[in-house]
Amino acid sequence: MKRKTLIGILAFVFCFMAIMPSLAETDQKNEERGTLSAIGGLTQKTGNSYKLWGRADSTVSGNLSIVVVIKDQYGVVKGTTSNTTYGVSVYASKTISLSSGTYTLTATGTSDIDSGSYTRTIIIP
Repeated sequence: MKRKTLIGILAFVFCFMAIMPSLAETDQKNEERGTLSAIGGLTQKTGNSYKLWGRADSTVSGNLSIVVVIKDQYGVVKGTTSNTTYGVSVYASKTISLSSGTYTLTATGTSDIDSGSYTRTIIIP
């Protein structure tokens, strides 16, 4: 009886030791991954002139990009802006002209290890 118990305990210990390196590796990958968020918007300047802008923020420093696209209700691209930098934050903006209508704005941020996207509908009366 003691021999079976000892064999069972040893088997458990060896199995536990076998999976420990993979658990430690998973934790390390999660720490390196970080998080990335993206946001964008449209700010009226004067008349039909608008500032199209976007920003991406990451918790881990690295290569970071933001791309902002605005499309009309038919899917036609009406404006884009983008920027790339090394760090934890990137910003892009551009002045565009828009008439009244319904638009979809999408801001997409990417880094070496993550990506994030933000989409919203904008109605210009």
